[in-house]
Amino acid sequence: MTELSLDYETFSEIDIVKQGGGKYVRDPSTEILMLGWAFDDDPVQLWEPHLGPMPNELREGMEDPHVEKWAFNAAFEDGITKYQSDIKVPKWTWRCTQFLAYGLSFSGGLDSILKQVGFPEHLWKNADGKKLIRKFSVPQPRNQKVRRWTYGTAPEMWEDFCGYCKQDVEVERALRKWVKQFDPISDDEWQTWLMDQDINNAGIPIDRILISTARASVTVRKNQIIDRMRQVTGLDNPGSRAQLQPWLQERTRVPLSNMQANTLEWAQARVEDPVLEGVIQDMLWVSQTATAKWDAFDRMECDDHTLKGMFMPGGASRTRRYASRGINLQNLKRPLKGVDMDTVCQAIKDLSLAQLYPDYEVMDLLAASVRGAIAAPEGKKLAVSDLGSIESRVLGWMSGCTRIINTFAAGKDTYKDFAMELFQVLYDEVTKDQRGFSKPPTLGCGYQLGAGGLVAYAEDMGVSMSRAEADRAVSTFRRVYPEIPAMWRWLIEAITYVVQGGGTMSGYRVHIYRDLEFLYIQLPSGRRLAYHKPEIQPREIHWVDADGVPQSMVKPSFTYMGINRFNMQWERISTHGGGVTENIVQAISRDILVYQMRLSMNRGHDVRGHVHDEIITVCPDQNAEAWLESLRGLMCISPPWAQDLLLGAEGYTAKHYRKD
Repeated sequence: MTELSLDYETFSEIDIVKQGGGKYVRDPSTEILMLGWAFDDDPVQLWEPHLGPMPNELREGMEDPHVEKWAFNAAFEDGITKYQSDIKVPKWTWRCTQFLAYGLSFSGGLDSILKQVGFPEHLWKNADGKKLIRKFSVPQPRNQKVRRWTYGTAPEMWEDFCGYCKQDVEVERALRKWVKQFDPISDDEWQTWLMDQDINNAGIPIDRILISTARASVTVRKNQIIDRMRQVTGLDNPGSRAQLQPWLQERTRVPLSNMQANTLEWAQARVEDPVLEGVIQDMLWVSQTATAKWDAFDRMECDDHTLKGMFMPGGASRTRRYASRGINLQNLKRPLKGVDMDTVCQAIKDLSLAQLYPDYEVMDLLAASVRGAIAAPEGKKLAVSDLGSIESRVLGWMSGCTRIINTFAAGKDTYKDFAMELFQVLYDEVTKDQRGFSKPPTLGCGYQLGAGGLVAYAEDMGVSMSRAEADRAVSTFRRVYPEIPAMWRWLIEAITYVVQGGGTMSGYRVHIYRDLEFLYIQLPSGRRLAYHKPEIQPREIHWVDADGVPQSMVKPSFTYMGINRFNMQWERISTHGGGVTENIVQAISRDILVYQMRLSMNRGHDVRGHVHDEIITVCPDQNAEAWLESLRGLMCISPPWAQDLLLGAEGYTAKHYRKD
C-alpha cells in the first residue's frame, strides 16, 4: 500500500503541554504553518499555506482510502487535519510511528526513540528545532516588541524552520522503515489503536461547576493555613519551601535534606513539640500535589466539557498497557474511608465540606475527591465495571496453579485463602485485618518479591510489615502455590536457553524465541513482548536470611536494553523469572481489557475511558443499572484464546467517578 508521510508545524495560543493536544487541535487560535510530506521514498516536499492552496497530489493522497497516512504521534496530525483544514481523511488510514516503535518496547518521544534504537546523531531531530518552535509556534512574552514571529518578520529563521519540518519527515520515515522490518504491530493491534482514537476523541465528561468551586476552595483554605503558619513562624511566606526549610531545620534538629512529602512525614514522626508538628502538617497540606489536579482539569477542558486525548495506547513499556496524557488518571488519590463521592462532590459545590465532614481537614477532602471531577453529563450516569483480581486470575491460569484456580471457581477470595495459611485459621474465621495484611503478599509474591521488597511494597499499600513477618509471608506463598515458583524457574531457564542460541521454547501458554536484535515472548493472544539486545550475564545477588546473616551468590541474569525505573535512563537492565512473569501477566490482562472494550463498544456501550482494569462508560440515567449489568456480563466473557480463564467483574453506577 502507498504510504504518505506527514508532519505539521502549527501556531496556537494554547499551551499544548499544559492544556493537552485534544484541546490544542480544536482551538480557534490554532493554525497550520506548514506541512512536510512525501509519498513512499519520494523526496520530501513542503506545503506552506501562505504561498497558496494545498497541492492536488497531496490533497488526493490524504483523502484516498487506499493510502496509509503515517506520522509520529499521528493523533496530532489527525486532529489538525480534521479541525484546521477542509480535508476528510478516512480515519482507518491513519498509522502512528510512535505506536509502531512502542511495539518493540521503545519509549518516549522521537528523540528518545532514535537514541534508543541507535540511529547516528546526524539523523536525530534538528537540535535547533525547539528554538524554532518557540520562535514561530507560540506567542511571544508580553514584554517583547514582536508578539508573534512569522515568515515575514523573520524570513531567514523561517527558512530554517522549513528545513526542520522537512528533516522531521525524513527522520520519522527512516525510523518507520527500521522498525517495520521487525513487524511489531499486527492488523489486530492497529484496530486497537484506532479504537483508542475513538475513545480519546469522544472524551471523558467532567463537572465544570465542581472543578471551579473546588479550585476556589483550595485557594481559600490554602491561604487560611498559610496565615496560621505565618503567625506561628513569623515568616513572610511560610508556604515557600526555601523559607520554611531553614526555620524547621533550626528548631526540629532533625536532618531535612529536602521538603518532599516523605521527608516531612519522617521529620514529623520524630519531633516532640506539637507546635512544630502542626507546622509540618500544615506544610504537607498546602504543598500536596493532588489538589493541583483540579487546576489541570480546568486547563484541559474542551468546549464540550470533556477531556480529550487522555489515553496513550502502548505507553507502558513492554506490556503496552495504557499510559495517561496530561493528567495521570492511572494514579489519582483514593477517596477517604467513609466518604461517599457523590455526597462529597455536592458538598464541595454547596461550600459545606467543613460542616458535613468536621472530622476531616478540608484540604484532605479536596485532594481525595479529585477523581470526582470526572462526572456524567445531565441526564446521564457513569457505569463503571472492573475486572476482579485479574492479575491473580491470570497468574493462576498461566501457571496452572490448582489452588488459585479452585479458589476463584468456588467464588472465594484469594486474600482470605492466603490468610488461612498465613495465620492458620479457617476461611470463615479470617478477620478484616488479617485479610488486609495478606493483600500485599498475595499480589506481590507472585512476581518473586523477596522479604525486603515485600516490606516496601506493603508500606506503599498502607500495610506495616516487619522483616520477620515478610519472610514468613514469602515462604508461605511459595509453599502454598508451588506451581508459581516452578514457572519462574522455567521462564528464566527457557530464556537463557533461547538467548544463548538454543532455538525456541514453548510452555506455560507462551512461546519464546529470538529474531535478530530481539527476544520475543509470544502471548496467548498472538501479541509479542519484545526485549532489545538480550544477554545472559553473571549477577551477584545479596540478601539477608531469616537469622539476619548476610548472604550472596552469583547467578546468570537475563539482561536487556530498557528504561531503568529508578533513574529513568535507557540502559542495560536485568530481571528474573518473577519480573518476566509480571510482564506477561500484565500484558495478558491488558489484552483481555482490550478485547472487552471492543466487545462493549460493539454492543453499544459508550466507552469514555479505562483505568487499570476497569472500563468507564456513560449511559442513560433512567436505566443505568441495566446498562451496568450488561457491561459486567460482557466483562466476564473470556477471549477466544483464553476460554478456560474464569473471569469476574464488579461495578457501580454513579454521577461522579470513584474508586471502590
